[in-house]
Amino acid sequence: AAWRAYDAAWTFQRSGAAAREALDRLCTLAPAVAYTGSMSRGQTESQRKKWLWAKEAYQRALKAKPGDPAATRSLERVEERLKEK
Repeated sequence: AAWRAYDAAWTFQRSGAAAREALDRLCTLAPAVAYTGSMSRGQTESQRKKWLWAKEAYQRALKAKPGDPAATRSLERVEERLKEK
């Protein structure tokens, strides 16, 4: 249930601050769900070459799990892609 709520909020965040706030609350209330969902979303957005969305997903993963090496590396890769633009 939490994963579906996360995914729905991610999809709708593009249209409003309330969804972004819900995602931020999820990082605090259910960090494991937020981390897993953010990493998955970051990978999906990276495959789609949607670098800004991937960056946001990896930043949110780091908010849920500060200092995580996998999220840090993924964010660094995405930031390199953005510099190439």
